[in-house]
Amino acid sequence: MTAPLRFTDKGEHLRRCPIKIRLIQDILEPWKIKNPLRFKALLMPCLHGEELFTLFRKGVPKCNICAIERDRVIWALIRRMRGIDVGLEPLEAHLAIDRIEAYHPNGFDLIYLDFYSQLLDYDRLMLQKIFAFRMLRPGSKLLLNYGKNRTTPEAKEMNEMLSRGSGLGPIPTEVDVRSAIEITGHRKPKYIKPHPYTSFIDGKARRYMTLEAQF
Repeated sequence: MTAPLRFTDKGEHLRRCPIKIRLIQDILEPWKIKNPLRFKALLMPCLHGEELFTLFRKGVPKCNICAIERDRVIWALIRRMRGIDVGLEPLEAHLAIDRIEAYHPNGFDLIYLDFYSQLLDYDRLMLQKIFAFRMLRPGSKLLLNYGKNRTTPEAKEMNEMLSRGSGLGPIPTEVDVRSAIEITGHRKPKYIKPHPYTSFIDGKARRYMTLEAQF
C-alpha cells in the first residue's frame, strides 16, 4: 500500500498548496525566536509541511520537533527523510497526544495541528487534553488548520448547533478553542485570529481556515 501522491510528491504538494504555504510563512517568518535551541514544536507536517522547513531555517534543531502522523507509509518516510521524533508507531492525533505529553512534560512553543476536515468529537477532546496538560508554554502559538468543505453529517450537525448565536459563522473552531480553555481552566490567549483562504485544486474551490491563537 502506498500513500496518495499529494502527500509524498513535493511538486504535487507545491501545486496544490501555494496559498497555504504562503500563509504559514506569513505567520511564522516574522516570529522572533530568541533561543532556537530551546524552542520546541509539535506539528502535523506530513512530508513537506512548510512549517517544518520554516523552523529549520530559523535554527530549530530536529531533536526539538515532534510530529504526529497516522499513515504508516508517510510515518516511515518522515522518520527516514526528516529525522524528527514521529513516535514509535503511526497514531491518530487524539491518541498520540497522551504519549507526547508523557515524553515532553515541559510543553511546546508551537503546536500546529493540520486537519483535512472540520473538527470531530475526538478532535475536541484532544484540544481539551492540550490545555489540561498545559502543553502550551507562555508566549507560545497554537495553529489549527482544517478544511471547511470536508465533514461528516454528524460533525456538520454538531458544528451548526455550536455555531448558533456565536456570531463566528458556520465553522465554530474558535468556539471549540475557547470552550476547551474554559473547561480546563487554562489561561486565555492574548488573541485568536482566523485566517480563511480558498485553494483551487483541479478546478474546484476548496475552503480552508487556519486559526491562530497567541498565548
